[in-house]
Amino acid sequence: ITSAGNVGIGTTGPGNKLQVYDSTNADSTVALFQGGNTSAAVGTYSEIQIDSSINGVAGVAPTIKLRSEVDSAISGDRGSAFVVYTGRTGTLSEKMRITSLGNVGIGTTTPVEMLHLSKATEPMIYFSNTGQAANNEEWRLGPSGTVFYGQVFNDGKTGAASWLEVTRVNNTISQVAFPNGNVG
Repeated sequence: ITSAGNVGIGTTGPGNKLQVYDSTNADSTVALFQGGNTSAAVGTYSEIQIDSSINGVAGVAPTIKLRSEVDSAISGDRGSAFVVYTGRTGTLSEKMRITSLGNVGIGTTTPVEMLHLSKATEPMIYFSNTGQAANNEEWRLGPSGTVFYGQVFNDGKTGAASWLEVTRVNNTISQVAFPNGNVG
């Protein structure tokens, strides 16, 4: 512990409140955090919470939690999910989950595919290549009601032109349209 109150493990000159250093010069686990939960049932977890504080008072500023959670238990073999919680002051909610099967969920606690996005209204995927001064190559894919859109934005980002529209009625695709008329 330095005179500034910094704690060092594996170092005599920590530059932060806690600095852990492993000098073995090999791949290693530098820190291990284990919860004391004696149950390995699905839903049990251990987590790290990172809390921003104002004047030393925790919980008055945004917080994040990183959680390791048992997500499957089959014949004694248990799987673990990585879960990220974020939010605004005092209100945290799950934002992303990577399951033991490798499925990634954003906006869902139960991702069923390799990438599963969920949002109450219009979950969109947005692609942006902003390394150019003009023609920024900005694209958006996603549903709006019963239509799935593929859109490209103009440079001013003031409007989007659809290049693909797929309309469905229940589980049936009723129309596939290329609004500019070009197919290939």
